[in-house]
Amino acid sequence: MEHFVGKTVKDPSGTTIGRVTDVITDAALQPEFVTIKTGRLLGREHVAPVEGVTQEGDELRASFSRDEVAAAPTTRDHILDVDQRVAVYEHFHIDHHAA
Repeated sequence: MEHFVGKTVKDPSGTTIGRVTDVITDAALQPEFVTIKTGRLLGREHVAPVEGVTQEGDELRASFSRDEVAAAPTTRDHILDVDQRVAVYEHFHIDHHAA
C-alpha cells in the first residue's frame, strides 16, 4: 500500500479526488487509511479507509465520491487517535468493528 503514495485518486465516475500523501497503519502495522490531498496549493488532507481504494494502472479508484472525501475528517500530522479513526469509519458508513 505504500506504493499508493503520490498516486491520483478518482471516484467511481472518474472525477479526480486528489493525490494520496500517506498510508496510515493500524496497531498491527497493516494499512488502514489513506490521506488524500484535495485541491492544488491550499488543499486539505482528508482521511479515507484504504479498503475503499483499489489500483487501476497508474491511478487509484475509490469506491466513494469526491464529495464524500471532501467532507471527510482531515489530518495535519497523519496520526489518528481512536475517536478520529471511528469518525472516519462512521463518515464512510463502515462498521469499524468489522474493519
